[in-house]
Amino acid sequence: MITLPRGLTYQRPTDHHDLEYTRCTPSAHGRVITCRSLDTPHDHVWEQLAMRIDPDVAPGTTLPVTATAVIGDAVDTHPEDNTAAASVTAGSGPDVGVAWKRDRITVKPGEDVRTELVVTNHGPGTVQHTAVRFWMGWDHWPKPGYDSGCWADPGELICDLPELAAGESHTYSFTWNFPAKAAGTTYRVPTDLYPADFLDPDPANDQAPLIFTITEPATPTRKPAPTASAAPTGSETPTPPAATGATPQGGGLAATGTDGLPLAGAAAALVLTGGALVARARGRRREQGSH
Repeated sequence: MITLPRGLTYQRPTDHHDLEYTRCTPSAHGRVITCRSLDTPHDHVWEQLAMRIDPDVAPGTTLPVTATAVIGDAVDTHPEDNTAAASVTAGSGPDVGVAWKRDRITVKPGEDVRTELVVTNHGPGTVQHTAVRFWMGWDHWPKPGYDSGCWADPGELICDLPELAAGESHTYSFTWNFPAKAAGTTYRVPTDLYPADFLDPDPANDQAPLIFTITEPATPTRKPAPTASAAPTGSETPTPPAATGATPQGGGLAATGTDGLPLAGAAAALVLTGGALVARARGRRREQGSH
């Protein structure tokens, strides 16, 4: 039987198939835990129990724990050793936090993008023997050239954190470039302190995810086919009307006379129409002069 003081709580397993859950039962107020041997005969009882110091316990407080062997009606020739005592001291380590400068990034395939994770010791005390774990996964990894204190493990990158005094920070930088096959997908990189420090007073800032959104390539838009323009208006020289005389043969222009357009106006219109027609009109003018 284990007796706990106020401020110390037994963390019972939640899995009913766990042997500790079967052997150890807490009292209603949770400060007395009774553990029974499941062996026959009951030669010994051995347990390793998890305890939690309550948040309202001040750092430096000593909490006594006692364990007593209960043998029922059996005769114990050495009852003086049936009780053992131990103590737990409440402590508080430095608050270490991790944060990405940009935790959500939209990037195009084939485009380099730089990410930075900042690890800060908010104090009190110095941080030692701690690392940061990046769950890179299997599909995409940053380009080589990141921090020399990083080493790869299956599916993850672990980077040793240098010793940090209170108020100091360390930055890890990575450059990413996603292939075309990643277009239209989302890639996540969960990040946390490794191993977790149970004395950290603010475990909520011990982890920070990085999320990439890789965009689809833009679809080129097709320009509409050009349409025929309307008939020109304004200052352009209009096409002269046909003369009232006889219609010329062969599709040429009508000969000019007293009722027709002046020859100068006809020549101007012919220049706009085409060089071949100019030659035709001049020939007909010579014919008229011969009559």
